[in-house]
Amino acid sequence: LSSATQAQQLLELFLPYLRLKPTPRAERVKEQVLRLVGGLLPLLERPELHLRFFGQMFAQLRARGGRAALCDLWTRLAALPATAAAADLGEIGAVAAALNELNAFDGASVDELDYERRVSGYAALPPLVDRAPPPLLLPLLANAIHDVERDDIALRHSATHTITLLARRAAAEPPPADGTPPTGVRGLLERVLMPALRRHLRLPPERNTLFVE
Repeated sequence: LSSATQAQQLLELFLPYLRLKPTPRAERVKEQVLRLVGGLLPLLERPELHLRFFGQMFAQLRARGGRAALCDLWTRLAALPATAAAADLGEIGAVAAALNELNAFDGASVDELDYERRVSGYAALPPLVDRAPPPLLLPLLANAIHDVERDDIALRHSATHTITLLARRAAAEPPPADGTPPTGVRGLLERVLMPALRRHLRLPPERNTLFVE
């Protein structure tokens, strides 16, 4: 690749593969695509333009490899000078580090979650939830939605607490004017949490963990 334009064009070709319906095969494809995209990031003029898309993926990916690749992509994003220098992205390094903790696996076991690191990661989130701008709260909300759907009670309660903190911050924001779409954290919950709740309403009660929590 010889220009940022070519890198952007290649990225646009890859993005549809990240929108494939969730299947085991699609998860493997997404893992490989995320690793390729991570290599393109330093070549892009404005890599932060895709933060929203990559943030939402934390609610969608299920397999360890795909989530690890997504965490690595966020770590790469945080390391880019252009991204770290953006006015509203000063906390991206802290968010990337938190995402790695929330998706940690036990190195001594095969596909065993590192529950201690994950629960500790959630316990350390409140200050970050209070100060991070809404675009950087998106991956944390998406990750919490993913973990609320897990069978593990400790992780589920930790994730629920994070969503509660986001709801409290949204409640403290001034309400939008009549007919104006909500912005800030209130808008984030409207765009991300509410659709997830509506999807769960169609599930059997035993699988409707997000709505119950």
